[in-house]
This record gives sequence, C-alpha cells and structure tokens, in this order.
Amino acid sequence: MSERFTPTPDDKFTFGLWTVGWQGVDPFGTATRPALDPVESVRRLAELGAHGVTFHDDDLIPFGSTDAEREAHVKRFRQALDDTGMKVPMATTNLFTHPVFKDGAFTANDRDVRRYALRKTIRNIDLAVELGATTYVAWGGREGAESGAAKDVRVALDRMKEAFDLLGEYVTEQGYDLRFAIEPKPNEPRGDILLPTIGHALAFIERLERPEMVGVNPETGHEQMAGLNFPHGIAQALWAGKLFHIDLNGQTGIKYDQDFRFGAGDLRQAFWLVDLLETAGYEGPRHFDFKPVRTDGIAGVWASAAGCMRNYLILKERAAAFRADPAVQDTPARLPARRTRRAHRRGRPRGLLADRGAYEDFDVTEAAERSMAFEMLDQLHWTTCWAYARNRGQCAAGSASTSRTTHRRAARRVPRQGRGAQPAVGPGPQAGHHPAAQLPVGGGRQPRHQRPVDPAEHHRVRIEEPPRRTVRAPAWPRPAGSRPRPARRPRAPGIRAPSPPAARHSRRCPPPAAARCPAYCSRQPRDPQRHSGPSGSTTTCPIWPRSRARRAAVRRRGRARHRRRSPR
Repeated sequence: MSERFTPTPDDKFTFGLWTVGWQGVDPFGTATRPALDPVESVRRLAELGAHGVTFHDDDLIPFGSTDAEREAHVKRFRQALDDTGMKVPMATTNLFTHPVFKDGAFTANDRDVRRYALRKTIRNIDLAVELGATTYVAWGGREGAESGAAKDVRVALDRMKEAFDLLGEYVTEQGYDLRFAIEPKPNEPRGDILLPTIGHALAFIERLERPEMVGVNPETGHEQMAGLNFPHGIAQALWAGKLFHIDLNGQTGIKYDQDFRFGAGDLRQAFWLVDLLETAGYEGPRHFDFKPVRTDGIAGVWASAAGCMRNYLILKERAAAFRADPAVQDTPARLPARRTRRAHRRGRPRGLLADRGAYEDFDVTEAAERSMAFEMLDQLHWTTCWAYARNRGQCAAGSASTSRTTHRRAARRVPRQGRGAQPAVGPGPQAGHHPAAQLPVGGGRQPRHQRPVDPAEHHRVRIEEPPRRTVRAPAWPRPAGSRPRPARRPRAPGIRAPSPPAARHSRRCPPPAAARCPAYCSRQPRDPQRHSGPSGSTTTCPIWPRSRARRAAVRRRGRARHRRRSPR
C-alpha cells in the first residue's frame, strides 16, 4: 500500500463495532462468521490506522447482562481503548432488535415501551459520556408503520418530540458536553419510517425545545435508497449547520440497504461527497457504517475496513488534484457563482431596484448564449481522476482495464500539431480542445506514448502504453511431394515488394525506432502516425484495427493472399 494512502488517526476514520462485528446474518440466512470480541475489534482497527470506534449499548454489553457483568465488559473495553489510544466519538442505543420494540421505541403505541426506551437510552448516554463521546446518534429503525391504520403520524411525531425534549433536558441538567444526531432512513425494517430524509429531519429539529442540541447523521445508502443525491443532502445539512456526524458506505441505487464498503456502488457521488467534506470545513469523524460481505471470512472483514479508509484517501487526493487544475479554476462556470455572491451582498431591495444593470440594461440574449461548460467540467473530473490514478499505479474502485481504456479515449482528444505549428507550452487549455487532454508537446507529430509530460502536472492525462506484442500468422505447411516455390520475378523500380507474412499481422505499427512498417502502408489510414517506411521514405500507416471482428477479417485476407501465391 502506498504510504500516502495509509490511514493515520489524524484522518479521523471511525468504525462501529456492529460493522466489523457483523456475522453475515440476513433475512434469508444465518451467520457465516463467528462473533468478534469488541476488544479484538478495537485492537485490529487500531493496527489499520483508525481513529476510533462507536457502539450500540448491546454491541458492548449483551442484552440482559447483570450489573457485575456490565462493569466487567466496560472495564475490558476501556482498557483496550487506553492501550491503543482509540477514541469513542459517538455512541447510540439499540432500540430495534428486541421484540419489545416491534412497534417502535419513542413512538410506540404502548406507553410502557416508550418509557422503557427512554430509560435504556439515558443509561447508555451516561456510559457514552464516561467513555468520551460527544455525539449521540438516534436511528428510529422501528419508528414507522406498514399501514395507515397502524399509527397516527401526527401523534407519533408529538411523541418523538417529547422524547428528544426529555433527553435534551437530562443532558443539560447533567452538564454533559453531548449533542444528538438524528439518522434518517426511508424504509427497512419498517415499511415506512418517520423522518425518512435529511430534509424531513431538519424540519423536525426546528420544532424542538432545544434545536441547537440536535443535528443530523446522514448515511450514504439511506439517502440513495430514496433516489436522492447524497452530496446535495450533505450540502444542505452543512448550510443549516446541522451536520453533527456522518455515516459513509456504498449503495447501488434504489434497493435494500446494501451497506457496501465506501467507494463501492455510486463512485461518482462518492467523489463529490469527499470533495464537499474536504472543502466545506467539516471537522467531525469520517465514520464507516458498512457490512463486510457475508461471503468472506475474518480476513475479508479487515480487508474491507482497510478498503474503506484507502478509498476515501484516494478520492481525497483526486479531489484536490481536480480543484488545483487551472482548467477548473478558469472555467466559465465559476463566473455566475461570483456574480451571485456579489449581488447577494448588495441584496437590499433599494439597491437592487436602483441597479439598471439588473433589469433595464441587462442583455438577456447575451446571457442566454453563455456556455456554462458543465459538460467539460464533468469530463475533466473523470479524466483527471482516472488518468491520475493510472499514473500513480492506483485505482480507487475501477479495474486496470477501465483505467487504460479511459486513457486511450482521452488521448484521442489530444490535438496533434503538424509541421510549422507552434508548440503548446505549459498546461493551460487550448481553444476548442479538451483541457484535460492538453499536454505540453513539441512540434511535429509524435506517437502518443512518446509525448513528453511535465512531471509537475501529474494530475493531467499521461499516456504510458507498453509496446504492442506482434501476432504472427500461422506457418502454413507445404504438402508432401509438392514442387519447391519458384523465385519471384524482380519488380519494376518504384514498386515495393510485399512484406513477409510473419510481419504482416502486427496488432499495431511499432514506434519509429523499433522496425519498419509491417504492411498496408498504401491504404487510407484511419488514425495515421508518421514513421519510416520500408524504402526509408516517410509515409503513413494505419493503426491495427481495435475491433476483434476487423482484426479477424484482416488476418483472413492475408492468409488468402498467401494461399494464392503458393503453388499447388
């Protein structure tokens, strides 16, 4: 693993005990892995470079434990934290596993269940503060219904408000430095869950007695289960000052809660999420709430945990390279944002009405014709991200073949300069060309893999293609008793002799210093490049067809010519 992608406690990566400790139980199968001791989880995560761990009360202390057993579990856990230097920045309560919570906890129709849920939560709040937690997450997994007759939603919201007001009062009276974070989810395990999205939670928080103590804890998969854009939801939480905590994982669209490792699933949103968190000044932990796939053993658990941290660091580096690219900084898409901010600073009605440039002198036609270059920015994001990954020998979540293909496609957009053209100097974009593919090249045409690249511009596309292997034609055996092949008649001057069959079927023409052109120089090239031909003169030669069907057709034509020339 590259050192710059090796996590350290300063990166503030945290994991829940329920994540690495998941045994692979799902609605259709039992456990595929043995239970993990919380102390072992703390030690192994510390070795991987994590900053801390989080827990439900039942993750650390089995449900139904006596007070003596509870103290013993807490003592072992605290000793492991002291030995490793791990932190506990967040804790939460399991109000969904036991059958008593089948109709909910804070919103259950049974008053006794609601009071029991509050006492269970308060007991774990005391333990969380004792272990150093500053955030307490509330996920209402059972706070919902499957039918309209099951629960009056307005009454349920009143009950939930009452619960948070009571908990806030308790924390204030005890003098705890603790804030609450509501974790939204649209469904699962209930058919419909209350406060399903970030927007619902933010609206609910404003109705509480102590709204300053309550924020949100969004999770990647939960928002994407509802078909929403997760970075947009995080931006709204940041805008409202309510992003108290965040859960990172992977999700592939509107499905069940998949809880893949971070970086798996929607990698596009993962990139913009990391870019947002790193540029918006979010200082909280990067918490991974994922489940290692149940097909893997214990070794796969730690490999997936390391993969979560590694993928975040890779995307963090790609996002920094994207932001540092001059083409991104100079794009016209930045201009409207600056103008909007200036107008907002002036934004009093009197100043707006006195500004003739805002309406009377505003050129609507010219403004409508401005290009925002958003498509260019989006393509620049992809080429910057994956080309840079290949140059560094790393890839966040794509395969090596995907990275290579992206390189070649980006290379086709590199403008080629003919004789007499001025060389492109520096990394700036050229008019009419894709800025991500602009490379500092010299005059004349050069093969793509031989063009020099400024090492300082390592975040740009860099083409490093290995030499192509030659696919030789099969040797055709001569029939027994056949006559020797007669000597060919000398050709007239100026007519080139055909190349031998063994060299006729190269996958791609070699670079100038390698050898002569194998064949087909007389044909119209599809993507020509300059090199020395068989007679020493400068000519053109096409690149070997990329399509498998076209390559097979060329091979068949070569074999047919060989058979026609051979005597029977």
